[in-house]
Amino acid sequence: MTASTVVSTRLTAGSVLAKGRQDAELIVADFAEEVATTSIDEVGDVVVFGELPWNAKIKSILIYNDDLDTHATPTLAADVGLFKVDADGTATVLDADAYASAITTLQAANKTGVEVAFESGVKDINEADSDLTVMEDGGLSAVPLGYRAALGLKVTTEAATAAAGTVKLVVKYTL
Repeated sequence: MTASTVVSTRLTAGSVLAKGRQDAELIVADFAEEVATTSIDEVGDVVVFGELPWNAKIKSILIYNDDLDTHATPTLAADVGLFKVDADGTATVLDADAYASAITTLQAANKTGVEVAFESGVKDINEADSDLTVMEDGGLSAVPLGYRAALGLKVTTEAATAAAGTVKLVVKYTL
């Protein structure tokens, strides 16, 4: 068995403390939505989940779901992104694939959770501790007054045989 480069270096060079940082408390938001067949049967359909603070720094987005495309050859795909929601609940796309693009996770039941926060490349796994905020992830340089930020799915390929079910997002972030 061969030790990793990090372990080998530490063993030969001695122990060195890594540069650290202290973030605010990690917050976990748990959003679950019952998704109707009419919400996933057309390209462009949107399902908006919960709101996030504009200054939230996303660390993880795990998605869990029922099988929303029961066809033998499922086609359902969706983006995971950011929306701005006004006072009457109208959602407008900020960046539909800010976190993930055309994911196929919804094509079969997923009970173990799939990480999607880094799929699209807005953030990469090496930037998991970056200081990018939801506002910046959405491509904004200032908070849009009168709007709230929300996480949502936008259908990129409709379901071959749409099935109603639950989609749950577990979002970890700091402020």
